[in-house]
Amino acid sequence: MFLFKIFPLFLGACAVLQGSLNRNSGQIMGMGKAILINALVLLFLTSSIFFLGKWKPEALPALFRTDNLTNNSLPWWFFLPGIFGFILVAGAPFSISKIGAVATFVTMVAGQMVTSLLWDQFVTGKSADLYRICGVILTLFGAFLTTLSNGEK
Repeated sequence: MFLFKIFPLFLGACAVLQGSLNRNSGQIMGMGKAILINALVLLFLTSSIFFLGKWKPEALPALFRTDNLTNNSLPWWFFLPGIFGFILVAGAPFSISKIGAVATFVTMVAGQMVTSLLWDQFVTGKSADLYRICGVILTLFGAFLTTLSNGEK
C-alpha cells in the first residue's frame, strides 16, 4: 500500500523528465518530430498493453483489462483524455522554454490541485475540507512565487 502512496512522486518525476527532454529534443529536431516520436512510442506501448489485456487479461490489473470491451459507440468525452495528453506533451516543453521547469511544474501542480478539488466536489461528491483548501492555497502561493523569480526567456 505504501508504494501506491509514493507512486505519484514517480509520476511527477516522469512529467518533469518527459517535458524537459521533449524541450531538448524539440530544439534539436523540431517539436513536430519530437511529438511524433512520443506518439509512436505511446502507440507501441499502449497497443502492447491493449493486446496483452485481450489475450491474457489475468496478467494485468482489472483497470487495464480489455476483455470487457464491446463494439458500442464511444461517447464524445472519451476522446478528451487524448486531447489533454497532446496538450501536455506539446505544451510542457513550450512552457519550460519560456519560464523554466520549476515554474512550469509548480504551476501545473497548482492547476492540478484546483481542478482536483473541483472534480472531487462536483463529480465524486467528496467535499473539500480545511486541510485540502489550505494545501491548494499554499500551492497557488508557491506557484506565484516561482513565476516571480523567473524572467521570461
